[in-house]
Amino acid sequence: MRHQLTTGRSGCARHRVGHGIEPSYQERIFDRFYRADPSRKDSVNSSRLGLSIVSSIMQLHARSCWVESREGVTCFGLLFPISL
Repeated sequence: MRHQLTTGRSGCARHRVGHGIEPSYQERIFDRFYRADPSRKDSVNSSRLGLSIVSSIMQLHARSCWVESREGVTCFGLLFPISL
């Protein structure tokens, strides 16, 4: 999975190889308290707020975040507009 940034934007991304995330889950993954798989053993120890906090902080600063997952590779990214 490769991502190109448009002119005037900078960003970073983190790739993870594994089972991937279903498209229907990707749409809600930044929602507060969202749990894609309720059967996860560690779900009791997690508040499920991490990605929601990231999304809120990015929005407060007029930035954006995204997730893309396909063929077992998941990529989370942050985009930062560049002011000249």
